[in-house]
Amino acid sequence: MRRICEILKGLNFKIFANFAILFFSLSAFSQINSCTACHENYGSLSPSHDEVACQSCHGGNEIASEKSLAHIALIPNPATLENAKSRCARCHKDQIARVSTTVMQTQNPIKQNLLDEWAKQGTSSDFSHAEISNLAKDHYAKACASCHISQEKEVFINQNIAKGGGCGACHKASNLDENFLLSPFFASKNANSAPNLSTNSSVNSSAHATSPNTAPKFAPKTHTRFSTAIPSQNCLACHNRSARIGFAYYGKFESEGSKAPFEQSHTLSDGRHFHDLRADIHYEMAELECVDCHTSLGVMGDKKNHANMREAVIIACEDCHAPNFAPPNETARNLAKTNPNIQNSALIAYTKKGNFPLYNVAKVGEKAVLTRKKDGAKFEISVLKHPAHEPLHANLSCQACHEKSVASCFGCHEQRFAGAKQFEWQKGEYSEGAWSEMRSFLRFEDPALGVRNDGKIANLAPGCQVVASIYENGATKHFDALSLASWAQHSVGKSKTCVSCHFSPTALGLGRGVLGYKNGEISFSPNLANFGELNFALDAFASPKGAQNQIISKNDSTLSLAQMKKILDAYACAICHDRYDDKIYADFNASKAKFRAGETKCLE
Repeated sequence: MRRICEILKGLNFKIFANFAILFFSLSAFSQINSCTACHENYGSLSPSHDEVACQSCHGGNEIASEKSLAHIALIPNPATLENAKSRCARCHKDQIARVSTTVMQTQNPIKQNLLDEWAKQGTSSDFSHAEISNLAKDHYAKACASCHISQEKEVFINQNIAKGGGCGACHKASNLDENFLLSPFFASKNANSAPNLSTNSSVNSSAHATSPNTAPKFAPKTHTRFSTAIPSQNCLACHNRSARIGFAYYGKFESEGSKAPFEQSHTLSDGRHFHDLRADIHYEMAELECVDCHTSLGVMGDKKNHANMREAVIIACEDCHAPNFAPPNETARNLAKTNPNIQNSALIAYTKKGNFPLYNVAKVGEKAVLTRKKDGAKFEISVLKHPAHEPLHANLSCQACHEKSVASCFGCHEQRFAGAKQFEWQKGEYSEGAWSEMRSFLRFEDPALGVRNDGKIANLAPGCQVVASIYENGATKHFDALSLASWAQHSVGKSKTCVSCHFSPTALGLGRGVLGYKNGEISFSPNLANFGELNFALDAFASPKGAQNQIISKNDSTLSLAQMKKILDAYACAICHDRYDDKIYADFNASKAKFRAGETKCLE
């Protein structure tokens, strides 16, 4: 130390002063940098990032005045998950750890379902289970793997359907970048409203790009803005295919489009078509965004590698409509600070699964009130009080009664051409074998009922009824994997009528046709012919004997014969007693006993 002091004494004061200025400039880099000299009035990521220096996220040389020097080691998008691990994790360590394991990044449910439904339960006289497993992995790599958070958006030929981008895949709240369209299929009706269908058409009608994009990139004029009040159009970038929950919520039904003329306003930007239907009641009455219900823990992950979507989702209808209130915990208080539209409340709701705070659902007096995150609008929540909820229907999921229609895609024809090449999303390169997908027909109609692995009766619909044709070496080989699935369609509305389930072959899972029930025996004549070499039609999920015809993942099942008969037994009463507040349902078992004993007027 003494030697250092002697050296400093011998230095020219001016040199020492310049050295000190440079030293303290570097120390205070968060306040002084040259970035704003070129990027004047550029703004920041969000109000909470206003005091964060440009170089803290983007790197580069903040004291250089020449662009070539200032942009050395520059990170244009620090929000990709790979960059975020070093740039964002300094402040958001827990969030980065969680999002790295979320199902929207790992895609474990998609991979697991493909392997389970194709390789383990699929049938073929041409392929072994191991060979089908390899085909499933190849299909995932080329057709499914584009839809994950860390996907590079630049590789999409059609930027209208680009997905991914890291943290911005969800949190990007502005569309200021000239080269990248935030909304793949939707454009806002106005600045403060939910998405509306775009009139854009696309030169690339495929939902999956088959080669990387080589278009030049343009720097945005202002900084991308992030928000915790995530707009639903970000969610729809991915949630527009498969179960079509994004379309259903806004009252849009994807249709074939080939048998009737469609105006351009009814054409999606990837070439698909739609019809207008009634929207989900949560949008129809309150224009709620996805994030008003879905929590950060359920969406961003909980550091667990879930095998299916149902495990990852922690929100349930009862969390708002039969809420458990408690004082806000630290997590709730921290989340509320990120949104100025959310006011502090003495009591807030918590999820029944995981006890996670719903910081925008509060108890106000004796009422449950939801605050819409995008603008602070408040809505009183209706509570469960109708007698239909208990006790006879206590084992039904909410969706079993309140979702009248479910997207049903029948007959998924997968074709693989060995002589062609296709882009692998995660590897970023082409490989041998190209997949093409077609379907038999698509409907948005009454779903079947099935049994979830938790014992609840829930809606059941075609998940992906795969009939695969593999073309290689001049030969055609086949395998089948007709599968069903249960999911929340997000088409909630007023409850179905009693007879819509209690004497419906569709609800029983038998398919469309003529149902008979006499002396405890079920008879059924289907409308559709048997599919191919199978002894049942595509919409026949179960037989009148209660046998399950098709594959279901997650240990769900179709209705048993006993469950079918129990549903049909109630039909004789429901014909006349079509309201659940009818006095016979106060003790239905006692009412049925009186009926059988001839003690009621029904027998006269």
